[in-house]
Amino acid sequence: MKLIFHGGVKEVGKLCIEVDTKSSRFLLDCGVKLGTETEYPNVPKNPKQIDAAIISHAHLDHCAGLPYMNSKGLNCPIFLTQHSKEIAKILIKDFFHVESLTGIPEYKRENLINVFNQMKGKDFIHRFKIRDADFQFFDAGHIPGSAIIVVEADGKRLAFTGDINTTDTQLMKGASLDIGEVDVLISETTYGDREHPDRKQTEKEFLAKVREVIRRGGTVFVPVFGVGRAQEILLLLNKEKWNVPIYLDGMAQEVTDLIIQQNSCKNQRALIDAKNNTNYIEGRENREKAVRKQGIFITTSGMLSGGPIMDYLKFGYQNPKNAFLLTGYVIEGTNGRLLLDEGSVFLEGKKINVKAEYVQFDFSAHSGMSELKRIIQKLNPRKLILLHGSENSIKNIANEEKKKNRDVFTPNIGDEIYI
Repeated sequence: MKLIFHGGVKEVGKLCIEVDTKSSRFLLDCGVKLGTETEYPNVPKNPKQIDAAIISHAHLDHCAGLPYMNSKGLNCPIFLTQHSKEIAKILIKDFFHVESLTGIPEYKRENLINVFNQMKGKDFIHRFKIRDADFQFFDAGHIPGSAIIVVEADGKRLAFTGDINTTDTQLMKGASLDIGEVDVLISETTYGDREHPDRKQTEKEFLAKVREVIRRGGTVFVPVFGVGRAQEILLLLNKEKWNVPIYLDGMAQEVTDLIIQQNSCKNQRALIDAKNNTNYIEGRENREKAVRKQGIFITTSGMLSGGPIMDYLKFGYQNPKNAFLLTGYVIEGTNGRLLLDEGSVFLEGKKINVKAEYVQFDFSAHSGMSELKRIIQKLNPRKLILLHGSENSIKNIANEEKKKNRDVFTPNIGDEIYI
């Protein structure tokens, strides 16, 4: 078995791994990297000969590179969980729309349609086969539909974490890791160099900040990822009574409805109740009208680099009573990172200083450093491949695991590893 790394190794974004067995070739994930410009994975040699793509979950950095790859010749079945299949369609379609507004996409609408037609949903635990390789999906606890991918081929058992979380959240149960030991583990390391604060304490601090902003006469803007984070914040806010309306904007609306329809979260009834206490809003005129009064606005995108949040930035950045409450990871090259580092953002091509308050809260859906080590210990691989993190995160986990006499690999893009 040979692994070739086309993207997403010593970085977060555009993850794409090629696996070649004796008689099959397949991709594990195929994402994009968001920033000043969208980045795509390297194109595999002879992409028309790829037998399948296996997708861990429906986040852009893991699935939105598929239409681009289709434009380069990839033409194969795409396997993902039943829940991820429908969510991925929403996200990829929305991503194409945003790319079309800001420039010329790297692919055409027909590539989008091809990818959607090639998607095949599979249930958790259910085994399926591609030539000489057997596959299973196990719940990764990251977002609805997210999966650990287990592959058996060439006498080896390989697990790929995708993005993984073993801690319960308002929305999801943590991954159970009941998949048995493996020969090879490919693990994400997003938070490989730090721990998360206590989740319940973070929730208390977030709600306290919302109350503080409302009391002083300000409006709360919560940039979120449309899948997972938006629904978690809705559930959290619904635990209290507010004297101002709560709004949900952007692609998160459609995803919330789908998660309820699929019953793919920890507590469907609670999410239905939270939705019923939320106002859906869309369109610049409606947003401008709504922000004239106090409110709590939950909207995409989580990194402040596109979507309705751009309107809310324009409407709210000058008022020091307002607050932008960031709820997750922000990467270099995004407005979210610029806001945290410099207190400024780009609006309509101009860099402006934000007078409103801005605070980051750690609502991560990724396992922290200790949990990543526990995952590795439980799955007990002979060979460990670390990626999807900063160089420091990867190095930190690698150094610890090398002390245990494990074969540890920290690949670069283009590297090939035989296992």
